[in-house]
Amino acid sequence: MSRVLPPGTPFPGASGACALALAVVLATGGLRAGPVEDKATARELALAGIEAEKAGDCKGAITKLEKAEALYHAPPHLQHLARCYEKVGRLVDAAETWRKLSAEVVPEGAPEQFKEAVTEATTELPKVEARLGRLHITAKESYPGLVVEVDGLTWPSAAMDVPRVIDPGTHVVRVTAKDHTATQTPVTVPEGGTIKFDVQLEKAKKDPLIKKDPPPPPPPSSPLHTIGWVGVIAGGTLLVGGVVTGFLAKSKYDTLKSDCPNDRCPFGSSTLDDRKGSIRTLSMTTTILLVAGPTLAAGGLALVLLSPAKSSTSASLTANPTGFHVSLTGTF
Repeated sequence: MSRVLPPGTPFPGASGACALALAVVLATGGLRAGPVEDKATARELALAGIEAEKAGDCKGAITKLEKAEALYHAPPHLQHLARCYEKVGRLVDAAETWRKLSAEVVPEGAPEQFKEAVTEATTELPKVEARLGRLHITAKESYPGLVVEVDGLTWPSAAMDVPRVIDPGTHVVRVTAKDHTATQTPVTVPEGGTIKFDVQLEKAKKDPLIKKDPPPPPPPSSPLHTIGWVGVIAGGTLLVGGVVTGFLAKSKYDTLKSDCPNDRCPFGSSTLDDRKGSIRTLSMTTTILLVAGPTLAAGGLALVLLSPAKSSTSASLTANPTGFHVSLTGTF
């Protein structure tokens, strides 16, 4: 459970003068008024941060001192923050903190340690500023959708083509642009030096091995289409057969009329009834063929013209010579 230290009580192990100064200023109102709970919490955090700094844990000290300053302002907060920022390599933060502290106006009656903090800031600021690095990023070409990131943070467009203050050390510059290959480059910025980085991107190469999908094969012909052509051919064949049998029947009839005038045949020739029966059979066959042929051909032609290009239709074609029966079955 946290314990609020009474005014004037130093944090155990902290430097006596600074701890006492913090306790006095936070107890008497300091440089900025605020809720007493914030003052008490800020006092505890600041003294704990100073203790962490003395122990060599500047990262932990920074966290505590930043919170203390956010709750309640006091020059020693900035003084110890600037020292720790510098120790962990955050020189930009250190310079800005020293600059803020150097502009501090210490009122009459403030602890002497506050004046000493401002004096230290005035002395340290030029030293830290001389150590700051600068990164100068330029883009000689105009890349569409250009995005520059340094250590994962977007580089402002206003900072392009000008040296921008940055902490010394190694930084990673990542550059992307539309239709170009992204780059990621480590850049080491020396203390007090300026590094220029020129953006150079190459057009993204298209993979020549990528092939488009082949066009789909043409749909198979409908079975009815094939059956229709069979019907056309079969119908034409029957029609020709009907014409042939018709000529045969006519020829036999003419011969019979010549050989057997008035239905009287010479002795030794085929009987009249047999010859008439043969003629009747040919005539009947002719009639059937001349009727069935065009009908079958017309039906086949209709199937050819009307059947879809692709169909799962099944069909059958049968012929029955007994009465010459033709049937088509299928599903449309």
